[in-house]
Amino acid sequence: NMATCSFDVTVTDNEEPVVVCQDITLYLDENGLASSNPFLNGALVSQSDNCSTVGGVGVTGPNGYNCSNIGTFPITIIQDDPSGNEGRCTFNVTVLDIIPPNAICQSITVQLDENGSVTVDPSELDSGSTDNCSIASLSLSQSVFTCDNLGANTVTFTATDGSGNTHECTATITVVDSIIPEISCPDDIDVFATSAAGAIVNYTAPIGTDNCSIVSNILTSSLGTGDTFPIGNTQVTYETTDSSGNVASCSFTITVTGIAPVVECPSNIIVNNDSGSCGAIVAFEATDTTGIPASVITYSHVSGSEFPVGTTTVTATATNAVGSDSCTFTVTVNDTEDPTIDTCAADITINNTPGECYGELVLTLPTVTDNCEDNALDFDGVNDFVSIPHTPSLAIGSNPVSIECWFMAPNVNQAGII
Repeated sequence: NMATCSFDVTVTDNEEPVVVCQDITLYLDENGLASSNPFLNGALVSQSDNCSTVGGVGVTGPNGYNCSNIGTFPITIIQDDPSGNEGRCTFNVTVLDIIPPNAICQSITVQLDENGSVTVDPSELDSGSTDNCSIASLSLSQSVFTCDNLGANTVTFTATDGSGNTHECTATITVVDSIIPEISCPDDIDVFATSAAGAIVNYTAPIGTDNCSIVSNILTSSLGTGDTFPIGNTQVTYETTDSSGNVASCSFTITVTGIAPVVECPSNIIVNNDSGSCGAIVAFEATDTTGIPASVITYSHVSGSEFPVGTTTVTATATNAVGSDSCTFTVTVNDTEDPTIDTCAADITINNTPGECYGELVLTLPTVTDNCEDNALDFDGVNDFVSIPHTPSLAIGSNPVSIECWFMAPNVNQAGII
């Protein structure tokens, strides 16, 4: 006889799966990406379970790596089996970016400032540089330029990404100086002439200044400091040029003013008439030692000409380009020459007046001349007379009688006795 019984045997799987992983280094591609799949990226070395069936695999961390994941951090792989047992392993993932940027640069022209310097920002040469992640910085082999760098300068342009990868390109930075130099002339100068040629004028010649350097200071006008400037206005111009050929100029005016004349007349002149003339030749000269340029002196009456008896006022006028001046003096010619009685009456015999013991005398007028025709030396009853100093009766016989005849002329010179 046999008897049976039954019971259930339950086998429980409580053994965790075995997961083996390893540290890995991932490199971002040209798009800045890397896979986080441990089956693909080599992090999962092996997986096993005491049972034949392996369940699902889970991974902590991001779902794919990009530029924001650069660095090292832990990742855990979780493996389960159908019994719900979980096996784990942890590894370190290092995400790297080793792809260099693509530096693209351009040549530029820069202008020096008023201090002769210019600082170039690298971005001015960037012509669209790129990177699979991002460009962290741009730099130049030389960024500060001065007057010593005028012209073309070859520089190295470097683009650096966040991982320190670099890429270079070369460009040309042309440094120019277009700032005009500065030059300041003296103020206008006014002087008085010292001679008919003008005046010597001295001044400090202007010198140009520049943000770089001055190569020349040139007097472009014909006259400069220490020269004799003519009477009138003369413009003086200076020109300065810097090392880049920029030119500046300044001008000022030198005015040389002449001096008006101051005429000096001779003292009043008194002379006697020339013999036989009703006047006198008189020479004289006025002077001007002040006027610049020298003046021309003119006279109302010509020096060396004949002046009539009497007083004549002479005006002397000195004139130059600045002005004129006049003075006067007198020329007095005295008539000191006596008139001449050319003929006188002959001795006269007269008869007595009938019934009287005397006779009437009838004189024949004398002929007279004078150096001055206008003195009216004739017996016309005007300004002349006959004087008999002694008035005895003219007795019969020979009686000498002295008769004085006087002529009243403008100069009061008198004729002699008849």
